[in-house]
Amino acid sequence: LVADPSSFHVDRDPRLELFRAFCRYWNSVGVNLAHDELSAEDIDRRSRRLDSITPVPRQAFLLMSVEDFSLEETAYILGKGEEETSQLIEQAGREIAQQMATEVLIIEDDPYGKLRYTGDDIPTLYSMDTEGRVIYLGTFSKILVPGFRLAWTVAPEPILRRIVISKQATDLCTNSFNQFIAADMMANDIVERHLPNIIELYRGKRDIFLKAMEETFPREHVRWTRSEGGLFTWAELPRHVNTKEMLKEAVEKKVAYVPGEAFYVNRADGSHTMRLNFSHASDEDLDAGVRRLAEVIVERIEKPTARVA
Repeated sequence: LVADPSSFHVDRDPRLELFRAFCRYWNSVGVNLAHDELSAEDIDRRSRRLDSITPVPRQAFLLMSVEDFSLEETAYILGKGEEETSQLIEQAGREIAQQMATEVLIIEDDPYGKLRYTGDDIPTLYSMDTEGRVIYLGTFSKILVPGFRLAWTVAPEPILRRIVISKQATDLCTNSFNQFIAADMMANDIVERHLPNIIELYRGKRDIFLKAMEETFPREHVRWTRSEGGLFTWAELPRHVNTKEMLKEAVEKKVAYVPGEAFYVNRADGSHTMRLNFSHASDEDLDAGVRRLAEVIVERIEKPTARVA
């Protein structure tokens, strides 16, 4: 919409490594500057930005991104729990992203932001934007009716005009009937009144899912998120386990997941990771599915041929 796509090259994985790119190269959001030199002005500007991050989140962020400590080591150094440390790192990343928004356009894709089960609500980058640099994307699919296929964009007027033209060129317009239904439901506060019911439903499914993981996953080898919000859990297996290859074995046991490599620019970086969904299956199937998947994971971890020499 606003630039030549060939002039940008995403170079980092979508999680902590993106924040590491902010810290190291700072001029870009996932832009490959490995062969560029930073001027003295750039370095000075980087320092000022780091100084402006809230102290404790900054310390946690630097320990993991620059010093390359693990989450457990960082938590130990700070004298905090791993979950709290993870939240501090996320806070630092959001503060960095907010600063970056003054220089580049940021697209904030937020389909799950309203689905919070524990912890404080996380403010959107759009809510903190004072420069008109954030394009916010939301959807009714996760908070109202999945079948609507209805979403929205909030953006500065010049950008919005281009988005509308591109949308018209793509499919003319979104289903008008569904738009009228959604507009009426919002006008009558139905969406906000419906949200607590959805949150309670998904919280229950998440709890069943995590309980089964705690009971069956080999915790000495596998790490996973506790899903304070959203519909997924992210898991990391030992490096020698390729989750794309393992998927066939899981499907044979009637369970499936998304191999983590799909979320990485360099797919090899995510070959040992996986994304698990807990929103659709029944409570009974959630428990049974996790236990079957745990069997597959244990077998794959212990499989000699899976190890890299």
